[in-house]
Amino acid sequence: MDASQYKDVILGLVFLKYVSDAFDERRSRLQADLAGEGFREDQIEPFLNDVDEYTSAGVFWVPPTARWRYLAEHAKGLPAAMGQPHRTIGEPRRRRDGPGDGLQPEPRGLAAAHLQPRQRRPAPPG
Repeated sequence: MDASQYKDVILGLVFLKYVSDAFDERRSRLQADLAGEGFREDQIEPFLNDVDEYTSAGVFWVPPTARWRYLAEHAKGLPAAMGQPHRTIGEPRRRRDGPGDGLQPEPRGLAAAHLQPRQRRPAPPG
């Protein structure tokens, strides 16, 4: 990987850390609020796994295998684990022209114009 590409990786990790911290903070607050209202642990668990409890508070839902804590615990296998977050957060699409396991999101919009190889025009007849 070229040194100029590290910023893409670092910015992605910083964003994941921010989203994961906000998720953990919301989860802790939700658990404390429900416990304060007299809910038992077995009654609290469904609320902790309800996507709407997070999105209604303006917090991204982060699947278990995409959370910062999970990735930190599996850091020795980080290249393998890093393939997991995009599979759970977004729907992967198969690409035959990319590196890796072929499960990468398809670029769209401006990114597609910059990342996709240009098609060559056919030579004029004659």
